[in-house]
Amino acid sequence: MKLPERPSGAVAAASVAAAYGAFAAVFRGPRARFWPRMTRTGLGLGALALATEGDLRRIVPRPRDVALGIGIAAGLYGVFQVGDRVARVVMPKGAEDIGDIYQLRSLRPKGEIAARDPLCGECDGIDRTQRPSGKKPASGQ
Repeated sequence: MKLPERPSGAVAAASVAAAYGAFAAVFRGPRARFWPRMTRTGLGLGALALATEGDLRRIVPRPRDVALGIGIAAGLYGVFQVGDRVARVVMPKGAEDIGDIYQLRSLRPKGEIAARDPLCGECDGIDRTQRPSGKKPASGQ
């Protein structure tokens, strides 16, 4: 079977619908199954991207690409930090909702979460470096 170079409009629309459904299941399902669902979602969406985009199958990462990825990850880290602080101030239940997300770290051992992270991407927005103890940050941090 030859894979397509570009997805058709129907495949692209179905892919977006699948992504919405997958992330809804990840975040709205039982908390105890969060990490397995997040891992499956990351793997599934990555496989879908590879299956439908010919250009992605031909890419061979170079050191420059790795450096760019690290730079982008650092930028996203900054965006999440700003968003975390703003949401805690602006949203009525922001601190509580964010605390619930940070609690997900307690569902699995740290080593397992670190191993799953490259498969999930940073889509969960959980900062694993600043507060490794799992404690909620004090206000103003």
